[in-house]
Amino acid sequence: MRVAVLDTGVDVEHPDFRRCLARSESTVTCMTFSGELADVHGHGTHVAGIIAGSGEASGGRYRGVAPGVELVVIKVSDRGSGFGGDVAAGVLHALEVGVDIINYSGGQAAIGRGPWKWPQKLSKRDEAFRYASDRGVLCVAAAGNEGPDPGTVIRPGALPEVLCVGATAPPTYHVAARSARGPVYIDSTLPKNQVARADPDYDQLITVRKPDVVAPGGSALTPHEYDSEPLIGDAIIPFGPVSARSRRGKFLGIDPGDPACLYMRMSGTSQATAVVSGLAALLLDAGKRAGADFGDNQGLALREILKNAARSLTVGTPDDYGHGALIWPNVVATLDEFIHEPVCRERILKGPQLRLATDWANTRKDRPC
Repeated sequence: MRVAVLDTGVDVEHPDFRRCLARSESTVTCMTFSGELADVHGHGTHVAGIIAGSGEASGGRYRGVAPGVELVVIKVSDRGSGFGGDVAAGVLHALEVGVDIINYSGGQAAIGRGPWKWPQKLSKRDEAFRYASDRGVLCVAAAGNEGPDPGTVIRPGALPEVLCVGATAPPTYHVAARSARGPVYIDSTLPKNQVARADPDYDQLITVRKPDVVAPGGSALTPHEYDSEPLIGDAIIPFGPVSARSRRGKFLGIDPGDPACLYMRMSGTSQATAVVSGLAALLLDAGKRAGADFGDNQGLALREILKNAARSLTVGTPDDYGHGALIWPNVVATLDEFIHEPVCRERILKGPQLRLATDWANTRKDRPC
């Protein structure tokens, strides 16, 4: 299974990635302002570790969700923000090298409080994600950390073709306070590249239910780039300690003499997105081993299986958590139904799909979640 990580790069020297990084020609920089793959921010290393880190640096204690997958690291951002054109180039490169899943723990948010409305015509970046989805790649993206206001899901997660992930947080594992909420509002009259407040004209807007699913996104402890800065601020939900080995100085919570000093805690929908990408890789592997026929569009089938496997939460509404939370036993059970029950397979493969009119554009910056 091959998972592309479109992010800030990765610490290629980290022991946890010793066996899972793809060959060098697949692991590239798709940026206009940097030619280095090194992760000077830390976000990409953290996300990649959640998906496929081996846990070698911690004696197996801090492993990723799917440590057996092959990672294709595509750097599309440097220090926490980037351009949609670089992300689009990263998506197209992922298609060229042949990946099954694209993880993008970032996106474009509007300015100000929600709810927002988006134009019907899509940007160059969003068009690339739609194209990848049409080519059979599962695209997984963050809902964003602009909650709890309604209508704050960011793009490309807001697209119907993308599996959009919100975050739950311990100890209750209800939806995290800052995890973005739906629904997504589309205005066919709004000029492309513009985002505006949606109220009070809801009746004139197209409504799309998002996020699709939620997953744990609180206090994830995973690999940390040795010289990178922790991602702290509006782009994450602050929770827990970070690595002691940081330019920001010594932090309490992790002993620098412990092997775990190569790890840090970060929280948010970025981390939840990585969890779901790892689950999707496990789902694909289990399906292939069981002889599953995913139809003409493997990515669409995986996306719909995961949505059908999610279970509603006891607190909140579908605008908060979408189809619900994902846990592995439910994913396995849904895969079994998909393989052995024709009615379930038909429902998953031919459920209602909304396609938006699109256009190529690229103006706003993206940032990690």
